[in-house]
Amino acid sequence: TTFTMPELYTAGNSFILQLKNGHFIINDGGEADDLPYLLDYLDSKVEDGEKPIVDAWIISHAHKDHMGVFLGFQEKQQYTERLYVEEVYFTVPSDEAQKGDAANYDQADLLCFYAEAVPGILKSTNGSAPKQIRMRLGERYFFNDFTVDVVFTPDILPYTQWKTWNATSVVLMYTIEGQKMMIDGDMDWECQKVLLET
Repeated sequence: TTFTMPELYTAGNSFILQLKNGHFIINDGGEADDLPYLLDYLDSKVEDGEKPIVDAWIISHAHKDHMGVFLGFQEKQQYTERLYVEEVYFTVPSDEAQKGDAANYDQADLLCFYAEAVPGILKSTNGSAPKQIRMRLGERYFFNDFTVDVVFTPDILPYTQWKTWNATSVVLMYTIEGQKMMIDGDMDWECQKVLLET
């Protein structure tokens, strides 16, 4: 298993794991403008003539520098033909938060987009839409030779404690061949305090 953070066109966030079987796990992906660079990188890691297979595409939170690539898929649908995506993982904050002040920046619309529209844009290896999985605190996911534990989700942080929409970031603990790595989106200090307490 290899872990990389490929250089992208913008300052977008993208982390890629390539499993021993050649498939990929992607965390976020960057801005819409990053999509061709991300796809070229995936292409460079598979045999000529093969399409990359993403077993899981995990979205940390609804900021465009993290999930904007999905907007890129929507804008240029020819890109959807360049890969397969088996599952899309996401999380959403509480109903209270989605209706509150933080939603003034169209974040709630982005949440709806990646939770509802993305599966209709992409295709899995069997031709169907990717399976949608809403991540919840305490869940563990198994992929080939590693696990992912969900250690923080935005619904456990009271909306009154939010400072920015970064508080909607999910925090994941990867365990890969005995090594642990935490991916935290843009987790802010309010989230960190809750995470440290638990």
